[in-house]
Order: sequence, then structure tokens, then C-alpha cells
Amino acid sequence: MRRLLPSGIAGIVAVALLAVVATGTAIAYFTTTGAGNSNPAVVSAIAQPTITAATPATGGTVALTWGAVTAPGSGTVTYKVSRNGESASGTCSPTLAVVTCTDIGLEPGTYNYVVTAKWRTWSTESAVKTAKVTVGPADHLTLTATSSTPTAGAADNLTITAKDAKGGTVTTYTGSHNLTFSGAPASPNGTLATVVDSSGAVVNFGSATALTFTAGVASVASSKNGVMKLYARGEADVEANEGTISTSTPLELTVASATASKFVPTAADTSPTAGEADNLTITAIDAYGNTATSYTGSKSLTFSGATTIGTNKPTVANSSGTATAFGTATTITFSSGVATVSSSKNGVMTLYKAESSSISVTEGTITTATPLEVTVSSAAAAKFVLTATSTTPAAGEADSLTTTAQDIYGNIATSYTGSKSLTFSGASESTSGTAPTVSSSAGTNVAFGSTTVITFAAGVATVNGSKNGVMKLYKSSSTNLKATDGTLLTPTALTVTVSGATAVKLVLAAASTTPAAGASDNLTITAQDEYENAATPYTGSKNLTFSGAATIGVNKPTVVSSGGTATAFGTATAITFSAGIATVSSSKNGLMKIYAAGEADLEVSDGTISTETPLEVNVSPLAFSKFTFTAANTTPTVGEVDDLTTTALDTYGNVATGYTGSHSLVYSGASASPSGETPTVTNSFGTEIAFGTATPTNFTAGVATVSGTKNGAMKLYKTGSTSLKVTEGSIVSPTLTVTVAPGTAIKFAFSASTTSLVGGGSANLTTTAQDSYGNTVTTYTGSHNLTYSGASSSPNGTAPTVANSSGTATNFGTATAITFTSGVASVSSSKNGLLKLYRAESVSVSVSDGTISSVAPIVFTVTPTTATRWALTNINISAGSLGSTCLFTCTVTSLGNSGTVKAKVTVTDAYGNTVSALGTGHSAKVTVTTGSGTVSGSPLAIPGTGAAETATSFTFTSKSSGTFTETITAAAQEGTAYTPATLTASK
Repeated sequence: MRRLLPSGIAGIVAVALLAVVATGTAIAYFTTTGAGNSNPAVVSAIAQPTITAATPATGGTVALTWGAVTAPGSGTVTYKVSRNGESASGTCSPTLAVVTCTDIGLEPGTYNYVVTAKWRTWSTESAVKTAKVTVGPADHLTLTATSSTPTAGAADNLTITAKDAKGGTVTTYTGSHNLTFSGAPASPNGTLATVVDSSGAVVNFGSATALTFTAGVASVASSKNGVMKLYARGEADVEANEGTISTSTPLELTVASATASKFVPTAADTSPTAGEADNLTITAIDAYGNTATSYTGSKSLTFSGATTIGTNKPTVANSSGTATAFGTATTITFSSGVATVSSSKNGVMTLYKAESSSISVTEGTITTATPLEVTVSSAAAAKFVLTATSTTPAAGEADSLTTTAQDIYGNIATSYTGSKSLTFSGASESTSGTAPTVSSSAGTNVAFGSTTVITFAAGVATVNGSKNGVMKLYKSSSTNLKATDGTLLTPTALTVTVSGATAVKLVLAAASTTPAAGASDNLTITAQDEYENAATPYTGSKNLTFSGAATIGVNKPTVVSSGGTATAFGTATAITFSAGIATVSSSKNGLMKIYAAGEADLEVSDGTISTETPLEVNVSPLAFSKFTFTAANTTPTVGEVDDLTTTALDTYGNVATGYTGSHSLVYSGASASPSGETPTVTNSFGTEIAFGTATPTNFTAGVATVSGTKNGAMKLYKTGSTSLKVTEGSIVSPTLTVTVAPGTAIKFAFSASTTSLVGGGSANLTTTAQDSYGNTVTTYTGSHNLTYSGASSSPNGTAPTVANSSGTATNFGTATAITFTSGVASVSSSKNGLLKLYRAESVSVSVSDGTISSVAPIVFTVTPTTATRWALTNINISAGSLGSTCLFTCTVTSLGNSGTVKAKVTVTDAYGNTVSALGTGHSAKVTVTTGSGTVSGSPLAIPGTGAAETATSFTFTSKSSGTFTETITAAAQEGTAYTPATLTASK
């Protein structure tokens, strides 16, 4: 309805319009106030909203949707939702500008909804829309578990369900919810119960745990979202809550303990006396401290943590009552996780060492959670134990003794206290007679073996200043000390090794004082103090010098240093001392070798201290191993008697005195003379035995000497230096060099560099002056006039020669000056014996100085040299006289008229020696070159083989009357042109 107001009227107009409508009828109100002349719009009503859906859902919610109402003018339409005549909840509770909302918190039942639309002061309601809710909102939670009897620490899957007040599952309870769990206690070791949240994180009971619900249920998936672990053995009432929603009834669980992983030992007495029985209770617990009730029956346990003292091992009685040592498997019976002692069996522990012990027990991987702390006290005193500040004091040095009273097991007997009368024993007087002492509690030095008052505190007597146990020992030795109070003894002596004081001298000792030559002999060198104790401070490396033994040959007496070097006597030798004594180790540090046989007085010094008394050593030679021998004269003349002395030596050159009696020696090294005389040595009977033959020889204490002409008289026949040796079996002596002088020169030995010459050829002669044995007489020296003989002149008259020392060729048969050096003349630079022979022949050449001559001539074979000339041979003349040396040029005088000359023609060398074997094609032609004589028989053939001499002769016939001088010439008919031969005849 709209009312029009007159224009221009001022005032207030109130208009009310009420429309009552039955079902589906809207009632609208319109009110306005205003002033003005405008004409207002006419509004009759706003549209009625229509609820299109009222959808109930599990969890006590209804989702409403309605149609939008269009505002009739400016401004916005708003909505309100009522449920059963009252305002709805949830998103439906405020004034809405939207056309949808959700009502919440509804218990199961039927609900009527009305939506009121409002625009300015106008409003209109929808028709009633009914919704029936079957499941209400979440009222409580229920818990279930996979197991109601889980094992401690085992995973147990929870299922959590959201329920409404009537027990329906609230399927709308979905998504992530933070629940807090409770009702399960922490385990004995403090491990809290946990639940794994939806991300897999482990969350302790009591803390918010995010779990994801689907359709009202949270269940485990992939080990997440509700995996519970409880750790305390026993009953648990598990609850969960989220704000006001919680479990209506707890989840009742009974948690079983896990398997045993630790032991908890307890003792009846944690401060027992040593050796006293102490009952143990051993509880097996799981990893969380729960008693592992499933750990039952007989088990093999090993106990540890207590110490053995002496032979007393800590023990535990097993289930049979046998005491078993700690560290050894011990059978113990458990009942519901606990082992207790029964009738002195099954866990009675006995400890012997007074100490604080941490007792543990194990079985395989099961160990003790926390060791049992036990403090053991000592028993009554039963014995003494001695200790000293130093167990290696120097002689006369103060050494503090501690005397401890111990119980039977070796613990300090703390109840043994106050003043006690002790007697000490075990130490001896020094070499000088000083007795060992111990100071009393008053400070008096009391000799060993006498009662000494000593004060004990808590079982121990210690030195105070110079009182109550200061000991002085004087004899350098290892000594076993004891003490007694008349009742208590010292079962184990205190071993004290007393060392010497400052060294004042050195003392030598040897493993053997009668060593064999070259044998290793271990020296012990002791530095001694004034009491003749080994001076133990004298230690480390010392440079000692040894003396008193002789050198033999190259073998010097030596001592091996600490570094292993054999050092000669007289040279500083590094020797290492330990506690005043140097002994040999691994052939070092004092290994002595003496090579010279005989007595030796050995001494040693470090430059400050020395030996007071030498060490007397008598060195014996070794067995025979070689010979040496000497000669009375090492430069005898050949054939002269020379006495030999042969000595048997050991390997170092000492006379092998044990080598005695007759021995078969063989002498060698000397040769027979050039003329064959054999060197000899007389045997023990005086017979001359040739070198190289066994010669019986007598030795006395290793030496064989000549007696008269027996037992070693030697004769040598070959001059020169000779190296003599003597052997017996495989033993060979060193060489004895003897230079034998020659005898008087009585002959020459003659030789030539060659004995085959061609005509005019040369040979080097060597002439040696020799004695009667063929030795070169070296004293035959200087220039000597020799005469050579035996060779002829050549056909052309060239005489054989020998060049003298000046190089002048001297004819055979003429004294020739030749120089001898040490009995020998030899050619040098074509001088001093260069022989030249010209005649083709075999010739024996000899030499003599007028007193001595060559023993045998040298036979030379001279052959022609090269064919160079024609010669005339075999000449016969009918009358007259033929000139000398008719060969190449001949003369005949007084031949007479018609006189004849007959001759052969020969081819010769330059010296007229007929050559041979010219081959075929050679012939001689003889012609008259001057005069009127005639020649017949020419030409003449020269043989191709053999001597080159014509087989036939030619004949020259001089003119028949008157005087004449005619010349004929023999020359080559053909072939090689040789120098012609001529013959001149005259009348």
C-alpha cells in the first residue's frame, strides 16, 4: 500500500500497513519520517524468501540454502535464520547478507527453520522448512587397541572414534584434531608412553597429538596416526581428549614387560669384610626398567667388577652352591625375573680385595644397568709385606722401608697399629764387614737380626725423617729381605739389588785364561767400588784401552767394541757397561782375540781408572796348518850346500809345537839345471832326495833343522831367483825366494834368430856364457873378443861376417869384439852379433873366446838368392894359368895359340851361388866379342829344373898364331837377361 503526501506540507507522517496472510502470506511493515516536497516511491511489499534446502548431516548440523530477495529500492536485503522459533547457531546465528548457512550443535531430532528477509524496515518470512537430524555433534571419544596386552615398548595400533551423546559415530568429525593422551605411567627408567601423530612424529602422553579423522574415525596407516607404545609394566587406563571432548570410558590395557636387557644387582651388605659371604639379589629388567618376569629358570651369568688379590678370586655361589670365580659363567636360577639366595646357593658373593668395587653381571647381551657399589674392608693382620723406596740402592745408601701388615688375602690390615717389635733378615755383611741396618722408631740404626721397634699406623709403617725403617745395605748383591714380629711372617721376601758405589778400579775376567790362538774369548770387565762391589753407576759407553798382548805377523790382538768393530789393543775401544759390568752380547762388547801364542798379562784403562792386577792369559797355538822355511843362504852358488830350517805354524804364524816326529815333506819350486842336474834336499838319514819326492824330515816342537848334512841340506843347480815351497799333503808353505848364483863360465850356448838364410841374408846371433850346469854365467859381462868359424866365402869370394859391438862386419876367423850383459850377448840395432852368410851351403858355425867355446855349432842352411848373373864354371884350359875367383870375370894367361878353354855356363845369384828351377826357355850363348878365336858348343841349354847349369860345355879356341888378347862373353840366348859373364885369354 502506498499513500501520497501532499506537496509542500511539512510534518511527520506515519503510515502503517499490515497485511496478515495465512500460510504463504507475508506481513510487511513500512515506516518513514521525512520532510520535503518530493514525491516518494510507492512500495507495496518485498518478496518472500524461499528455503530451497535444509540438509541435515551427521554431527548435529543442518545446511540451509534459500533464494535471494531483490531489494525494492536502494539498500541491501539481509537475512536471519530461526530454528524452532529461536535463533539458529553456527554460521546461521548472525545477520546474513548471503543465502546459505550451517546450523550446528543439534542433537538428534526434527527442526523447523524460517528465514526472515529484511530491507530497511520491511521484512518478510519464508515458509517453514523442516530438517531431521539423526546423528548429533561429537560428544565423546572411544578408544580401542589392536592388543589389550601389549609388550612394553611394542607398537599397539589405536583406533579413536568420535561419538555423539547417543553413541553414534560422528562422521563429520574429520580432518586433523589435536588429542591429548593420558593414563599410562612412565616406565621405571622414565620412558614416557607415546603415540605417533599423523606426520609420523612420536609424541609423549600429555602433549597434543595431531591425528587425522576420516568419517569420525582415526586409525593407523603406514605406522602413523595412532601407533601407541607403552613402557611401564602393569595395568594402564588410557584416555584421550580434545578440549571438552574426551573418552567416556578409559581403554584398559595390561602391559607385559619386554625381554630382559639389563640386570639390577643388590647386596645384603654393601660394606662386607674381605672373605665374608654376602647375599646378592639379581633382578632382570627390560629396556625400560620393568622387571622382566619372563626371565625365569636357570641362566648362565658372568660376574665382574671385583679384583683378584693374590690367588683369591672373587666368587659367586651358583644354584648348586659351587663358588664360581668372577669372569666365569655361573649358573643362577631366576623366578619371574628375580634371583635370590637360598641355603647359601644361587648368589652368595665372596669378595677378597679390600676396595670399592662396581659389581656387574652379564648374560650374553644382557648387561648391568647400574653396577652395584660395594666397599670391602680388610680382615685381621696375617703377614707382612716389605717395600723399599729403591730396590736398587747403592751400597751404603739410605733406603726407606715400608712395612705393611696384610690380612690373609693380601689387603692392608688397617687394625694393625701402634708400636711393634720387628726383626729384619736376609741381608749380608759387605766384603769389608759392615752389617746391614734398619733405623728404629727412635732413629737408632739396628743391625739385621736384632729386634727393631717400628710404629704402625692403619697397618702401615713408613719412614719419618731418618726414623722408623731407614735401611742401609752394603753388600752389592740381590738379597731377599724379610721381617717378623714373632707371629706374623713375611711370606714373600722383598728382593733388593744393591749396586756398587763410585768406581775406583777395573777388573778383567775371561771365559778362558788358556784360549787357543785366534779363538774368541769373552771378556767381562767389572768396574768396582771401594768395597769391591760392581760399581753400578759406572754405566753406558766407555772408551777403554787394552794392553799386554803381542802382535804376530799382521794379527794384532783385538777386542770387539760395542758397535761390533774389532779394535786393536792400544786403541781406544768403545765398551758399553750396564750396572758396572760390561759383558759380551752377540759377539760384541768385549769379545777378545789374541793371536800370538804364549803368556800375556792383560790390562785395561779408561784413562782414569785401571786394572790393579793384570789378567794372566796363556795362549796356546792352534794345530799345524802351514809351513814356513828359511835357508842359511838365500844367494847360494849352484851346487853349493844350503841348510834349510822348516817350521810348522798354525794359521796365525805361531809355531805349532805339537807338530813333532818324522814327516814326509815334499820340496818344490826349484828346477833342474839346463844340463839336467836335479835340486835335492837331504832327508833325516842324510840321503839327497830330489825335489818333488817325499823326503822324511824330523820335527822337534814344530821345527826341523839340519844336523850335520842331514834333515834339510839343500843343493840347487839352476841359477836365478826361484820360489821354493814345502808341502805335506794339502798344506803348502809360503814361498821362500832363493837367488842361485852361477858357477864359472866354461862354455857358450849359441843360437840364432833363424838358421835358414838366402845368400847375403842375416841372422841375429845370441851367445850365452854358461857354467858346468848350463846356467848363464851372469858375471861374464862386458866386451869379449870372439872368433867365429865354420862358414866359407861365397863363390864370388864374399866372406861371411859378424857385426861387432860397434856394428863393423868382421870376417869369420877374425877376433870380433862382442859385448855381454849378464852373460848374454845379443844383437841390438844390427850390432853385436849380426851374422851374414853368402855361400849357398849347409854350414856349422861355432864361436870361441880363446878359452871357452860353443858347445854345439849352429847349423845354417844357406840358399841362393835371386838369379841375376851368368857365370862360368867347370873351366878347363889347355895351357896357361887361370886367374883366381874365376866366375863372373875370368882371365887366362899364356893360353898359347890354338889353345882351348872349356867351361859350362851357370845362372847364379849376386854371390855366384847357382840358382835352381828356372823353368824352360833359358839358354846361354857364348860369343867371341874381341879377337879372332872361335867358340863351339854354343848355345847351351839351361835345365828347367834342378841347378841352373848347362849340361854341356862350350869350347873356346884361341887364334892359331901370334900374340892375342881375346874376350868371350856368355850371355842369354833368350829369356831373362842376366848380367853376362866374360873370359879374357891372352898370349
